[in-house]
Amino acid sequence: MTVVADLYVVLVTSSRTWDDADAIRNAFAPIIAEREPDNVTVRHGRARGGDMLADRIARQLGAHVEQRPADWNVCASPRCTPSHRKRREDGSTYCPAAGLVWDAQMVNDGSDMCLAFIDPCADPRCRKKEPHGSHGATTTACMAEEAGIPVRPFPKGADEWLYYVGDPFGWLTALPSHHHPQKDRNHHG
Repeated sequence: MTVVADLYVVLVTSSRTWDDADAIRNAFAPIIAEREPDNVTVRHGRARGGDMLADRIARQLGAHVEQRPADWNVCASPRCTPSHRKRREDGSTYCPAAGLVWDAQMVNDGSDMCLAFIDPCADPRCRKKEPHGSHGATTTACMAEEAGIPVRPFPKGADEWLYYVGDPFGWLTALPSHHHPQKDRNHHG
């Protein structure tokens, strides 16, 4: 086992509907084992679903955890106006941009790797017709990729939605070919 003196930071982005604890554990285990738990910090946005599963599993494996929740009650930008705020069922309002602004800050703070646990979009208000990943997790993974942080995707429903949106960052090369029908077709003919 190799001990790395520097702290290794793993940024986690995930869908709020992500519930596959085994995928998270299987992603974390080799990273934490190789670098030893005291040398690994898992950073996430503290959203329900995959972020909180990642939090629990990282702690169980002995890694450090850094929670970075967005402040939905405060407008995320000086350009925000009261009219952009959304209303919750309880009548209170929130800034819809807060999550992505905070995700961008986590990306800008740097990480050694980004693990992206992405479910297909399940937002009934979404206007996109083609299948695609959940908006926040997908956008954060793309921001990390654009910032030069290696992204390791764990998409659920890869056959259903990655097939249609393509492979803009080469993520499919990280997946076994049985996860993607297009990749199989290209490989065999």
